[in-house]
Amino acid sequence: MKSGIIFLSALIAVFAMAQPALASSAGTLRVNKLFLEGKYAAAISESEAIIASSASSKDEVYYLKGLSELKSGKFDNARASFNSIIYRYPRSKVLFDAYLGIGDSYLLQADYDKALAEYGLIMKKFSRDKNMPIVHSRMARCYAAMGAREEAEYYSGMASRCAPLSFEARMKPVVGAPVRDLRPAAAVSDTGSVRESLSVQVGSFKNKRNADKLARKLANSGYESFVAIPVEAKDKFYRVKVGRFSSRAQALSLVSRLQADGYPARICDND
Repeated sequence: MKSGIIFLSALIAVFAMAQPALASSAGTLRVNKLFLEGKYAAAISESEAIIASSASSKDEVYYLKGLSELKSGKFDNARASFNSIIYRYPRSKVLFDAYLGIGDSYLLQADYDKALAEYGLIMKKFSRDKNMPIVHSRMARCYAAMGAREEAEYYSGMASRCAPLSFEARMKPVVGAPVRDLRPAAAVSDTGSVRESLSVQVGSFKNKRNADKLARKLANSGYESFVAIPVEAKDKFYRVKVGRFSSRAQALSLVSRLQADGYPARICDND
């Protein structure tokens, strides 16, 4: 009987210790859901409540908070959130993303020199990281916005060589085009990743030249457009798409923007 009581007491103690971690995990998923639904203000508010709590690991919450602040145009706040990860959680699995988020905050502010400095730091610290093509692509966009064609083509080529089938490899920055938005970063999920299965289709053509023409027009307007190549013999159309999203709410927001600009946009699945 005594040994049973000791075991039960130990079990209760272990459960009590696990409670903050379990609460933190549930909170992270709530913030993740709000972010994917485009409810950035609510995601920030929920993040702040979790950060103020006694939950132990908060690096993923800081990351989601930073992403939500980026989407809300609160660039100084976003940098503070990402820096919290860098300085408090140096072994976090979202450490690379935190550095990338700081660079992106400067890129979206059109402070290209600071953005390039941050991306250059990432190249030094994470030279073997599998996500390096994202950094190359961001640097290409910086140089393109600055009007530096040769540098933009160089880094765009690096992204293509490192990951020829990636989204970044297909994105060819247009020299002189302003950077209005970036490909949404994947939020933290219960599986550790988010599948970006939706895009917005703006047109389809049998002639690839016409598809490329529309894609360039969209890029000049600040949209991240690409041409989806037909993969089946019976499919004769080149589809012009914009963005890649993990939730319908994100895609709907882009549809509204495109329709307001006069484009016949609709949500579609990625091929």
